[in-house]
Amino acid sequence: MHSGSRCCRSEALPSELPSYARSLNEQQRRAALAPIDAPLLVLAGAGSGKTGVMAARVQHILASGVPPASVLALTFTRAAETAIRERLTASVGVRVAKALRVATFHSLALSICRPGPRRPHRQQAHGRPTEASVAPLS
Repeated sequence: MHSGSRCCRSEALPSELPSYARSLNEQQRRAALAPIDAPLLVLAGAGSGKTGVMAARVQHILASGVPPASVLALTFTRAAETAIRERLTASVGVRVAKALRVATFHSLALSICRPGPRRPHRQQAHGRPTEASVAPLS
């Protein structure tokens, strides 16, 4: 890593790293501890640790003083959304985790388009939308 990088100090010893970054490898740590003044897109293959990186990234943002209600973490799958929320609840507590906005791209878009409270969309177990999830566009 060159000295002009705006990223974390990847050569830091594990004991010098925040607890949420200690279990990450160097590439994951660079993503999780990247500067918070710009959005971050994490693209990686299955099983590469994206969920852990996203949870650590949110913790890094919170540790930098950003209010939980100002954080938006987007993922593609509901499974990843649930896993990220569970990891954050375990690490930052229920009250803080509930204030965060963790959603899938689709649930975020639906919550923007439909009237009413801005809550992520949920479906019944069989994939059929609940009545509350279907709203007219007019």
